[in-house]
Amino acid sequence: MKTWFLAVILSAVLHRSDGYNYLVWSPLFARSHNNFLSTIAEIVAQAGHNVTFLAPIIDESMRDDPEKLLQYTRDVLKPEASQQVSRMNEALLQGDYTSLWVEKSDVFTFAKMCAAHLTIFAHSCESVVVDKKLMETLKKKNFDVILTEAISECPFAVRDILKIPTLVLTDSFPEYDTVANLIGEPILPSYVPGFFSTQRDKMNVLQRGINALETWFGEQMVQDPNVPKMVKEKLNIEVRLSREVIPEAAFVLSNSNPFLNFPRPTLHKTVQIGGATINLTELRSEKLSKEWEEVVSRRSKNVLVSFGTMVFSSAMPNDMRTTILNVFSSMPNVTFIWKYEDDDVAWAEKTSNVHFSKWVPQKALLASRKLSAFVTHAGLGSTNELAYLGVPAVTVPIFADQFRNAYMLERHGGSIVLEKSDLFDEDLVKKAIHDVVYDQSYTENAKKLAEVLERQPIPPKELALRYLEFAARFGELKSQDPHGRHLNFFEYHLIDLFFYSLFGSVFVAYLVYKCAIFLRNLIKKKPKIQKFD
Repeated sequence: MKTWFLAVILSAVLHRSDGYNYLVWSPLFARSHNNFLSTIAEIVAQAGHNVTFLAPIIDESMRDDPEKLLQYTRDVLKPEASQQVSRMNEALLQGDYTSLWVEKSDVFTFAKMCAAHLTIFAHSCESVVVDKKLMETLKKKNFDVILTEAISECPFAVRDILKIPTLVLTDSFPEYDTVANLIGEPILPSYVPGFFSTQRDKMNVLQRGINALETWFGEQMVQDPNVPKMVKEKLNIEVRLSREVIPEAAFVLSNSNPFLNFPRPTLHKTVQIGGATINLTELRSEKLSKEWEEVVSRRSKNVLVSFGTMVFSSAMPNDMRTTILNVFSSMPNVTFIWKYEDDDVAWAEKTSNVHFSKWVPQKALLASRKLSAFVTHAGLGSTNELAYLGVPAVTVPIFADQFRNAYMLERHGGSIVLEKSDLFDEDLVKKAIHDVVYDQSYTENAKKLAEVLERQPIPPKELALRYLEFAARFGELKSQDPHGRHLNFFEYHLIDLFFYSLFGSVFVAYLVYKCAIFLRNLIKKKPKIQKFD
């Protein structure tokens, strides 16, 4: 028995020592991003590779999140945030995010937030690169691969400093237009909604124009020249901007799923691993506590209401909140479980079928057969969870990719999309929730989608691991770099060919015309033959 045990331990140690070395860059600023990158880290670490999870702290409330999510990844580094970074992040959360309930939802509104995040990331980056002890620790690990999202300049600068040979990009979004454009992937705003788009895939001419503008604007984001300048000033090292480095990525692991997402042409570089964060066995085994079992047993129908962790329900305008409460009151046979972030709920004390809670066991509730529907902001994490578990939904997108996620889900017939401004309209809200709860077709369509996702040919986790190991072994393959990304606008869209063809056609027509004139004149000049009797 002892011999067998020692053999297993020795095998594990040898396997791990032969593994590749991965650096996963995951700044702690938003839980959906950290959850996705933590999953990827765990997939690689569980396979026996050496994973370092570098998580610069930006949001102090997320400090302990890596330890909660990472089981196999033991090497976790969390550089501290400066007071300036903490203040800037707190101001963003309390200001821009709170105002999203009433601000117009478009790419320009979100662009301001992206700019604010880039500034925060830049200041956070300085704390990382000037930390000599940290950088020396990282250098000694001789990383084969760095995995990062393209939302900050810092990981690209660190890659250049550490001379990590292979870059693998990750997208916790469905598709990131900036990355797609830079690696040479086709951008088709005529029928593919962009990352920041507020449109469906079926668009009229005006909507196509708006989608094209939103897509183009989205492609211009994520570039902060302050980071290379800072590295040059602090370390006297030249590093490149992300736009110069992104095309070198061996692969892009996108949090999209071909059986859930909008159909679109992609490169072989883009690997859709949407659903890798979903462990169906684990989800289905989630058990509700006695307290929550009591809540969902009060009535035959239960609806979960949650708008995520970035935009709080408690920040809603009063009129919107009152409208929602009136709708809930009008459906006394349904228990509404509302994730609400404030203890003050006196305004709803006369409504007996609403259960307020600052925290809800979302996964366990979604897995429970007693949940009838989910009212959600359509964050990608929640969207994937309800899609895999076959729960019908009413989606209320608020900002960023949530519009795209909501319309993506709607196509499968298991959900209804409401705009956030619709939350002022009692009749619209009531009809949407009533239809999703009582019209069986929504439940049937949601369950059909769940079955498709469960039975997809290659499980997303397996797909992710295969490509990550392949990337570590072979690095960037030049054969996967399309020449099309080097073409200018006129060449890419064959506009130059059109003009050459037009010029050629006009030239040929001109020659034909001149020949016709010449022949006509020649015939006219031909001498007449006189006839003699």
